[in-house]
This record gives sequence, structure tokens and C-alpha cells, in this order.
Amino acid sequence: MDPQQRGAIEAACQHLTSSYCHYIDRGEARRVVALFTEDAEWAAPEGVVKGHAALLDHFGAREDQRGRKSKHICTNFWLEAVSETEASGGVYLTLYRDDGDPDRERARVDGPILVGEYQDQYSLTENGWRIAKRSVKVDFVFNRR
Repeated sequence: MDPQQRGAIEAACQHLTSSYCHYIDRGEARRVVALFTEDAEWAAPEGVVKGHAALLDHFGAREDQRGRKSKHICTNFWLEAVSETEASGGVYLTLYRDDGDPDRERARVDGPILVGEYQDQYSLTENGWRIAKRSVKVDFVFNRR
């Protein structure tokens, strides 16, 4: 694989993470399902969700939480093993979140609720690169008053 091919794969995978965060933070969490393969897995400390139908239920419930405001700040994207159809990598995550009045213009927070990372596996599908597995690894949680 030449550097140009690798760069294109890296850009496509990084775009998946940016889109994921954008959709959730904009209150359009159901849209993230299209970023995953049909048989994808999403794993977090609270549980594992597998397949598009389960992902739609999970992210639909997130979207229905109209009072939740969040900002996913993702940095230090990396891509490790790469072939023409498979890749793995991830990104550091700092998450700010508040649950409150859905009509407020802005939320007041004392800081992030967690710092961790998304650990991802990507697959090339007929619709382009998609997330095959996303694991949320939490390294720091912050005390909430």
C-alpha cells in the first residue's frame, strides 16, 4: 500500500469519528448508525450493543434525551494496522455533558465527566469505510457535585 492510499484510509476513518461526535452532539444520534457496519459492535462500560437494529434502539434512546447536551472532544487520532479492507485505531476522548432543561441555550458544567478513548476497528464496505467495532475505554471519571 502506498502512502497516498494509506492517507485516504486514515482520512476516511477519521471522518467517521468526527461525524459520530457531530451527530450525537447535535441531537441526531440515530444518524450514527449509518457509520457502522451492519454487524457492528459498540462496547462501553455500561454494556455491549451489536448490529444495526440494536444500535438504532441504543442511539435512538440517546437522541430522545432532549435535555442532554454533550460535547465530545476527540484528539490524537491514530491508525495502526491497515490493509486495503481493514484498519484499527482510535482517538482520545474528553466528554462534557449536562442533563437539564432542553430549551436552555447553554449548560453550566464544572468540567468534563470523563477522559478516555475510543478504540476502533474499521472495515471497507460497499458504502465506503465503516466502524466495525467501537470500544469506549474510560481512564478518568470526574466527581460531580
